[in-house]
Amino acid sequence: MKKVIYSLIAGLSLVGSSAVAGHNPPPPQNAEVIVVVAGPGVDRLKHMVEKLDLTPQQKEKIQGILASTDAKLKKGLDQVRTNNKQLHELTGPSYNASKVASLADAQGKLCADAIKTRLEARHEIYALLTPEQQKKLEQFKEEKKRGVL
Repeated sequence: MKKVIYSLIAGLSLVGSSAVAGHNPPPPQNAEVIVVVAGPGVDRLKHMVEKLDLTPQQKEKIQGILASTDAKLKKGLDQVRTNNKQLHELTGPSYNASKVASLADAQGKLCADAIKTRLEARHEIYALLTPEQQKKLEQFKEEKKRGVL
């Protein structure tokens, strides 16, 4: 069975806007759609954190934040997979509109929770940085926007 992976970590607004505009083709009929709630965005954050000349105390605290975030995101991903399996089982003769609606709403909440978890982690990490490190982080963000990173 083919797996189509949609990453909601990076570029959620782009995915949403292009889906509304009809630019995203639907996955193949036999595809299992998995919503990724961890991935490149978390890895990119880890990479940026490494470039900020952190003190040992900052590194320890940030590692704890990232570990906690990864655990929360993994838990959400596990639930997304469970919901996807249930949705798959509801196709064909087993279709039940109210169950589909309920699971779709649950998937939306899980995606929103993942976004909140990531942003909370970013906020916690930002608060641990010195003003100089914060400035450097903002420069990384600008470079990323320009495609330098």
